[in-house]
Amino acid sequence: MSLNQARKRALWLRRWVPEGGRRVSQSFARSNALHPSTAKALYSLARALRPEMIIEPGTNWGYATTYLAAAVADSGSGRVWSFHLWAQAGQCIPNSLRPFVQLMSGELTQKECYRRRGEMV
Repeated sequence: MSLNQARKRALWLRRWVPEGGRRVSQSFARSNALHPSTAKALYSLARALRPEMIIEPGTNWGYATTYLAAAVADSGSGRVWSFHLWAQAGQCIPNSLRPFVQLMSGELTQKECYRRRGEMV
């Protein structure tokens, strides 16, 4: 890929990134442990691919979950299924994005995914 093609691709992906964080406040964006470029990449990929289901292993505080949920919300369809082992997992996910997130406690194994397949569809 040439440099010019890479720039065009970056501009194309940038259109999916919300200006000033439509769904995520500036203070939230500065306060989390997720690097801003990683957050933009997660949001851009989820927005461009428009998946019906995103499975996230390991919610922790919920910073990455928030960006994935914002992309799902802006796309108009889909859901983030986040698996965690920690009781306080996802406590930083804004209430406005909670309808797009399903927090599941327990191990994320292939067997567990098949067992919960009916819940996810």
